[in-house]
Amino acid sequence: MRIAFINSLSEAKAALEAPNCAEGFVCFCPAALYELNKAGLNCISNADTYKSLSHAKNAYLTSRDADLISDLAQQEYHLNDGETFGLKAYVINFLSVIYYNYFSIRQFISPANTYIIIKGNAPYQANN
Repeated sequence: MRIAFINSLSEAKAALEAPNCAEGFVCFCPAALYELNKAGLNCISNADTYKSLSHAKNAYLTSRDADLISDLAQQEYHLNDGETFGLKAYVINFLSVIYYNYFSIRQFISPANTYIIIKGNAPYQANN
């Protein structure tokens, strides 16, 4: 199955202009999801899959990994407590985005799938 990952409205418009771009679309942008649904295409929002996850699990993973990363960075780079606190705040925000995207697309990971991204204004087949 050819699955296209759409991150913005401009990418959705580019995908609509390309004939047979993909059989399915995963949208990270609500406006793009609206346009693709309006065109009658098979779409799923990353929020649909993410909602089924336990918020507690995501919060636990984020907190655990942020503690680990900031502690290791403090030892490796000799950070003071203020720098470590700031780094941990940044890492928590960064990991939240990473886990959100990972858990959203994890169900599509399969050697049978072909992944399409929009590069410039044209579909591009990504390496699996």
